[in-house]
Amino acid sequence: MEDKLSNCRRCGKIFVQNRHALCQQCLQEEEAEYRKIYDFIRKRKSREASVAEVMAETGVAHDRIMKFVREERLRTIVSDRHKSQT
Repeated sequence: MEDKLSNCRRCGKIFVQNRHALCQQCLQEEEAEYRKIYDFIRKRKSREASVAEVMAETGVAHDRIMKFVREERLRTIVSDRHKSQT
């Protein structure tokens, strides 16, 4: 099987395509950002934090936080309430 080259969707570098569409460096950076957010919201006092509060505390950009929500890696209180009503 041949390796397929692709451009990283985040930085544009050429890399051998994997299942993520990100080069290894960008994938590691994204996972570090996710871990910052996850560690912050795991604290009981932070579980109901707004996106703005998460951004201020972690330094992670709004679009990245929302990407993790869309991927269902992070849940919002609104989505949790919606699921319990259905």
